[in-house]
Amino acid sequence: MPTKLPRINVTVTQAQHGLLLELGRLQGRSASSLLRELLDATTPTLQALLPAMRTAADLTNKAAGELASVQDATREAVRGSLGQVEAQWELAGLALDDALQEAFAGSCDDAGAGVVSGDGEDRSERPASEDRSGAANPTQPPYSNTGVSFADGGRSGRPVRATSGSVSG
Repeated sequence: MPTKLPRINVTVTQAQHGLLLELGRLQGRSASSLLRELLDATTPTLQALLPAMRTAADLTNKAAGELASVQDATREAVRGSLGQVEAQWELAGLALDDALQEAFAGSCDDAGAGVVSGDGEDRSERPASEDRSGAANPTQPPYSNTGVSFADGGRSGRPVRATSGSVSG
């Protein structure tokens, strides 16, 4: 029979569907009328539960708002701390720069001769094309690559490996 009451679609499992159909058949009723009777029986419990659920939802929303406020305050505190840390790093960097400049100034002679290596040799006056013996050799690579040769004169950037006396590319 048609009704003007609101309707709700409910999805049930296969087991629940079978149970509702069998209970309805045993009682001579439809599964829908059986579910309606079950809801009618639980309505007072649901009505008693509703105020507690509203309170829980309000408290959850209030706690979420307070948490957001705490997060914002924490972000601001961290930003302030980061600003202080950055300022301290900058001061430390400036102090380090000053110390390095003083140390560098002390390692050069008054005439500005240059940097003295660990072995006491002044390398500031030596041309880049000189090897360690002092002889000019413009075809040699830098000190770190001494002994490395290139098949194409260094154009490819790939060194040649010598294996058993032969050179390969």
